[in-house]
Amino acid sequence: MTKYSLVLAAILMCACGDGTDELAKSAVSGIPPGSTKGSAFSGVYNVTFVTTSCSGQCPTFLGGLITICREGEKDVEAATVTQLDGKLGVVSSGLMVNVVAGGVNADGNFDVGGYGTQQSGAVAVTARVHGTLTAGGKISGTVRARGNGVVKDGANDVSIACTGTYTLTGNKK
Repeated sequence: MTKYSLVLAAILMCACGDGTDELAKSAVSGIPPGSTKGSAFSGVYNVTFVTTSCSGQCPTFLGGLITICREGEKDVEAATVTQLDGKLGVVSSGLMVNVVAGGVNADGNFDVGGYGTQQSGAVAVTARVHGTLTAGGKISGTVRARGNGVVKDGANDVSIACTGTYTLTGNKK
């Protein structure tokens, strides 16, 4: 997957809610810290993201060469995890929003989210990740993301209202 397609995929991957909109900007911002102490989960992880579902308006660009969201697509990225007691931050270009923050509990369960824009602000993106970190250096979870906006494909305006769900698995380096 090219960097351009990663950016667009990141922009547009999102998921539908179950009556509550956990991908609303207000829901992904300010997720509270968890209950754990220390920094044992901090480090750089090699993470694999696999697209499990796409819905909505998820266009292709450049004559079909770039696809925003494609089920079964796999991407391998580095993710930098920073833990300060119950606060957790994750930085990775594979997360659709490059920086997400939230909390982690003593059992390793975490909830992080974030908001950003892509394509010079033309597309608004939210992302939420629920998962588990282990003392043995493993990370797993589900990423849900939403992208909405209009981008240019040559001379044409292309509307994006795409939802995607992704699994993530990985190990600390």
